[in-house]
Amino acid sequence: MKSIQIDEAGLALWIMDRKAHVWGCEQDEESLLAEVDHLPLLIAFLDRDDGLLAKRQTLVHALVLMLSCHHDGEEGEGLSAEQVQRIEAALVRHRDVALSACGELGPDEEALLRRVLGA
Repeated sequence: MKSIQIDEAGLALWIMDRKAHVWGCEQDEESLLAEVDHLPLLIAFLDRDDGLLAKRQTLVHALVLMLSCHHDGEEGEGLSAEQVQRIEAALVRHRDVALSACGELGPDEEALLRRVLGA
């Protein structure tokens, strides 16, 4: 198992390698990725068509977690209206990947994603 950091070089390795995990954690990678500071990288790597589907689904999950925390009003998440729009636009742009990630989401997260996608 390869442990990666959440930066451009680390995510470039992670998205292409099934054995690479964020900070060595095989579970809950989406929670580690779901930080406002990581938003530009998450969207940039979701936009890459060459990434593994499972990794792109994890990115979708992380983005949905960010939206979910924002909509639930959890403190410290700090998404601006522009960031919410960027996340929603990325999810719509990658609708097929987003819909394929639904099985990994909880019911509230899936409902939120489906609202964003108009599905």
